[in-house]
Amino acid sequence: MKVRTVSCGALLLIFALSRSAFGGTFVAVKAPKRTSPGAAPAEELVQDGTAALLPKGRALLRVTGESRYGLTPRFELRSTLGAWLMLVPNVDLRERVYVSKDLLVSTDYGFSIPSFSTRLLSGYLFPTNEVTGEALGFAIVPHLGIKLTVPIVFLPRQGSEFGTSRPGRRAWLTSALDIRGRISAGGRMPTSLDTYAPIELAYAPYTTGYRTSASVTYKSPMSENTRLDIALLADRTGKRSEGLLSPLFLGGRVELQMNLSATFAFTFGATVYNYDQGATRIRIGNDGVAKRERIRQTDLYPSADLAWLF
Repeated sequence: MKVRTVSCGALLLIFALSRSAFGGTFVAVKAPKRTSPGAAPAEELVQDGTAALLPKGRALLRVTGESRYGLTPRFELRSTLGAWLMLVPNVDLRERVYVSKDLLVSTDYGFSIPSFSTRLLSGYLFPTNEVTGEALGFAIVPHLGIKLTVPIVFLPRQGSEFGTSRPGRRAWLTSALDIRGRISAGGRMPTSLDTYAPIELAYAPYTTGYRTSASVTYKSPMSENTRLDIALLADRTGKRSEGLLSPLFLGGRVELQMNLSATFAFTFGATVYNYDQGATRIRIGNDGVAKRERIRQTDLYPSADLAWLF
């Protein structure tokens, strides 16, 4: 396993673009604001990353991840602010379509426009087309997704003395499926970048035509002020390098969220990707003949984020 070392600009791009019993019910309740360092975190911070929506008028601002704003009890506005800094306008609307005691389902609709960023990065990540003088193509990337969350309640653990017990612990299991495609508005589209996995996946809908993502996330509070997220990830893109490279990306993510107060949280972790970056090796077969074969590589990418609920 290799730990990638990249520049600050590449890390910003990776962080900005890469980026899943509620008290007996899935309906989020607006918790009273607490600002003391030792205060328990608000329920919106605890449920962040599930299919739950923010209450109307509440906002969650993230530096690198998705920021959210509750429009109505049924709709929520979402956007990745870090992507805007990289000239990738993006917006999503999340709708709560089903809620019960044991299941919450929400859907996402939105779009992004990566063309401004690709032209900014011409000569670095993307070709300059100096011979033809033709600018990179302009495209809109629509997004459609669905997310399902079910609660997992661990029964209270009996204490050593009669009549005593430890409170039950809540956890959440969330499954998500996202599809992003490309709607071209003219111009020449570049081929796949064949670079670091987070950057490759971020621009995959633009360069390869589409990207399908699936994930399963287990979210469990470790204590009143810490939360652990463990996720399994799978992504498939369009053709890479004219079909020479595998379009399948497999990975996992582990994140630890530390709630600094009722409304502030710091998240850090790492994502592991197993993917095809064109590496090969020579293998000697049983017949003594040397053959070159493709190998997939595994890379580790650290991440960090800061969240503010207001």
